[in-house]
Amino acid sequence: MKKNITIVISRLNGISGGAERIYCELANMLARNGNSVTCFTYDKPGGEPFYSLDDNVKRITAGNCKRDFKTRLKSIVYKFLPKRFELRDRLRWHGRNDHRIARLREHLQAEQPDIVISLLPPANTVTLLAAKGLPLKVIATNHNVPEQDYTTERWGSGPYERKIRLAALDHADAIHVLFPLFKDWFPEHLKERIVAIPNYIPDGFASSDRSELPREKIVLGVGRLTDVKSYMTLVQAWSLIGAERDGWTLKICGEGRERGDLEDFIQEKGLSSSITLAGAVSDIKREYQKASIFCHPAKFEGFGLSVVEALACGLPVVAFEDTPGLKEYLKDGENALLAQRHPDQTEALALKLKSLMVNSELRECLSQNAPASVQHFSTTTYEARWLKLIGDVTHSDCPTESFGTAQ
Repeated sequence: MKKNITIVISRLNGISGGAERIYCELANMLARNGNSVTCFTYDKPGGEPFYSLDDNVKRITAGNCKRDFKTRLKSIVYKFLPKRFELRDRLRWHGRNDHRIARLREHLQAEQPDIVISLLPPANTVTLLAAKGLPLKVIATNHNVPEQDYTTERWGSGPYERKIRLAALDHADAIHVLFPLFKDWFPEHLKERIVAIPNYIPDGFASSDRSELPREKIVLGVGRLTDVKSYMTLVQAWSLIGAERDGWTLKICGEGRERGDLEDFIQEKGLSSSITLAGAVSDIKREYQKASIFCHPAKFEGFGLSVVEALACGLPVVAFEDTPGLKEYLKDGENALLAQRHPDQTEALALKLKSLMVNSELRECLSQNAPASVQHFSTTTYEARWLKLIGDVTHSDCPTESFGTAQ
């Protein structure tokens, strides 16, 4: 039976992040299956998503929704309260979000969807509060390590917002995570509502498997130049390798606020001839196919799309063994070499890189294993699991009914 579905995310226009891509592709997938799909965002009218939406997907942009007097008053009063005063944090959040909750609730009452899917914790909180008491089902999705989403200032939040973000999940009919292991973090009373659906490899990568291009002596990194990706650790490790580099180069594709610090370190250590900060690259698949090793020293990942893409293209991976979001599919000695983060993560990473750079037989063995190790992250499996989850949730009579073991 086809469903009337609303999908909510805070912002979409012009944003090229992984969650925004998933949002658009999930909307398109549901529309292709004959469902009536509405994308609800708080963008201002007139802009366009970076990723395309199917012509059959309806868009509502509520960025111009007006705040009522009480909401405006909350936004004004909090500024005059002491910064560490709990009421200040509470007033700030409600001043920013009460009108968003009201606008979304108006849409839900008028549209009467069968189910609402919210993407990312900020949208989850607003959606769950807006839908409270209405005759519809809500799936709240999480696209990162739960501990990072619910206990840190990752979303620029204060203590009150973090508290309400977790408490709002009590109103969810199902809670989506990327890996079964992530279920363990949540409070016991929520666990029966949690279902794991990993992301997927885009078809263009999944179908490529092994590269037919000649491999070059390139260690490749792909991702944002931010602290969480730890590319400073990678270039520091590279500086320790020294003479063993033997014609090898390091290439990092991506942009971010740490670029200046990386450039300064590379210049200071005289590494400009062997390290390239390539910036954003349009044909990233070709970079995977040319390289011989992929290194991803991130502190944590929700899914690690670049790592999965690299494996699909036959690249062995060097990473840390304790990285959430990667340790679920990276296996030491099978498709990767995994370093210990302690006591010296820089030296440990350098040793793993060196051992793979000098051992062509090991590289080839890991490369042969790499594509098969991620072939289960397919679009077909992803689509089937989402359609099943939606069917299970819409046929459930109570929000605490279990939808089966997380997959």
